[in-house]
Amino acid sequence: MIYRYYFFTAFTEFKFESILERLSDEFFISPITISGILTDSFDQFQKVKEEGLTIQQLEKKFPKIRWSIPATVKLQKRL
Repeated sequence: MIYRYYFFTAFTEFKFESILERLSDEFFISPITISGILTDSFDQFQKVKEEGLTIQQLEKKFPKIRWSIPATVKLQKRL
C-alpha cells in the first residue's frame, strides 16, 4: 500500500482524498483505515520516497500490479 500511495503522490495530481478513495477501492478497506495505516507508516513512506523509483522500477519490483496511469491524468514533472 505504501508503494501505491507513493505512486499516486509522485506521478499523479490527485488530491489526498482522491488517493484515499482509490486505495480504498483497491484494497477493500475504508479511507479512514487507510489514513491510519499511512500515518503509522510515515517513516516507511519517507524511505520509499527517498528511493525515487520510476514507474518502470515499480513495474519491475511489483510486476502483478498495474502501474499505468489513465490518459485523463496528468503526470507531474520530475526534476
